[in-house]
Amino acid sequence: MTLPRWFVPYALGCAVIAACAPLAVYTLSLAMFGAWHVHTELAWVRERYRGSLSRLVVPLLGISLLRLATWAGKAPSWSVAAELGLGLVLVLLVVSRLHDARSRLAAALLGAVLAGGIVFAPVPTLVGFALLHNLTPLGFFADRGVRLRTPLLLFFGLPLLVAAFPVVTTFDPLSTGGLATHLGSYVPAVVTGAAAERLFAAAVVGQLLHYGAVIGVMGRWRTVRRPVVELAAAVVAAALFAYFANSFGDARKLYGSVAAVHAWIEFPVLLLALGGLRHHVSQAPRSADAALAPSETTSAREGGSTMQ
Repeated sequence: MTLPRWFVPYALGCAVIAACAPLAVYTLSLAMFGAWHVHTELAWVRERYRGSLSRLVVPLLGISLLRLATWAGKAPSWSVAAELGLGLVLVLLVVSRLHDARSRLAAALLGAVLAGGIVFAPVPTLVGFALLHNLTPLGFFADRGVRLRTPLLLFFGLPLLVAAFPVVTTFDPLSTGGLATHLGSYVPAVVTGAAAERLFAAAVVGQLLHYGAVIGVMGRWRTVRRPVVELAAAVVAAALFAYFANSFGDARKLYGSVAAVHAWIEFPVLLLALGGLRHHVSQAPRSADAALAPSETTSAREGGSTMQ
């Protein structure tokens, strides 16, 4: 299986516009597509991995409540460390279902990073996971048998290329407070000046690739669409866009309460996929594989980061 033909020109276009105006691209794409990409990915994950997710509900709810507390201005000083701790719980909850050395090693490394981050550097660790989150479609691609040579080149090569050039403009169409206001979403505080701007632009490329992969590629793999649910998701996305346009900072914090759930759930789910737990995987999407194969063959991710 390969990526659809449109994805490569889409990725190249993303690199160009993100290099030219990263702030405008970041704010507009988050406001316009953030909520819909969360809906699409959660729907896909629920459909494909539903037999493995029930035990993850409580820590995910805790993460969402921590983000809601941030939105309400009531977050405790230890909220970021607590979120990382709940992320560690998510990893531990799936360890018993990992049946091969490769997935267990990945879980051990991920757990070690989270534990170290809790103790030594909670905010930089969360920022790092926001950057890593943009790469998670690669894991879902691998799980579906997509050839990874082109996706790897795009997801790693284009951000590195954009990071080599200076930012052209910091145009801010939604009047969100300027580039410095948003650097913390993707850039550790130790990186400053032009280097921070370039890293932010590179991360914005990753964000756009993530959105395109989730909405445009994984969205095609869905086999269950309930009209009422899709309409409700569209209404919520439109309402959130209006909130972003009116008060971007507050809207980003509210959006984080659901975006964090979809971001954190990816890590245990990808560990399960890496472990090859086919008996835990929903068979519904597989029934569509044969139908999708011919067309796909012929057509050749606030208090720190919101994990957009």
